[in-house]
Amino acid sequence: MIWDLQLLNYRENRVFIFGVTGFLLIYVFSSIGMWDPDGIEVLQEMMDLLPDAMTNMLGFGNLGGSLTSYLLNYMYGFLMLLFPIIFTVMVGNRLVAKHTTSGSMIFLLTMPYSRRRIMFNQAVFFAAGLFFIFAVNVSVMILFSNIMFPGMLEIGKLLIVNLIAYGAHLILAAIAFLFSCLFDDSQTTMMFSSVVLFGNAVAFMVSNLGDGTAFLKYASVFTFIDIEYILEGSGNGLLTGVVLTLIGLLGFVGGIELFDRKSVVI
Repeated sequence: MIWDLQLLNYRENRVFIFGVTGFLLIYVFSSIGMWDPDGIEVLQEMMDLLPDAMTNMLGFGNLGGSLTSYLLNYMYGFLMLLFPIIFTVMVGNRLVAKHTTSGSMIFLLTMPYSRRRIMFNQAVFFAAGLFFIFAVNVSVMILFSNIMFPGMLEIGKLLIVNLIAYGAHLILAAIAFLFSCLFDDSQTTMMFSSVVLFGNAVAFMVSNLGDGTAFLKYASVFTFIDIEYILEGSGNGLLTGVVLTLIGLLGFVGGIELFDRKSVVI
């Protein structure tokens, strides 16, 4: 690892890492604090007062009767899908394309390291930053749930859904990284990354509106986050999460190779 470069990455991107993590933690605490094992029907009735289109898009249509079902639908139906994309779009651009646009890439390339090693360090920081967001939130979710409602959270199912969500986001991060390595212009990178990544989230949410839009789920990597499927214990959610993560890592390898083969980077 090039620790000086990792420190630079941290200094330039810590606002996005801690900002997104902290924002999601607010919802973790509030969602667990709102849950009442004896009054889940009341909470569902409150959600039913909202337009069906809104609740279906946000994944709040059926919160279920258990703490596990409630948290998975509340956090992973919308919040843990959309907000990490903000981190991905911003940081993916800043790790490569912004250096190229500003001219600072020439200083990185004058370091006594190969292009591949430099980009490997950028990829590791990117994947690790995304992992930090998910790891902190799921850890606090487990800790706070066990403090408030001991023994009521099915930790294994929560971890599987979290792994699948991380794997899906890692694929999107790899796409953003590829764009950042491909284009020499920061604005172009931001445009393509925003369209593809937010388009994935929008397609998935709109697919929940009804049968007429259900086909859109196939246009989104988030279709693999099938909460009902995990809650029922069907299939192998762990394998799904591992495969998605491996695909994301391969995408990063592709970005590193792409940057290494570029003839013009500054």
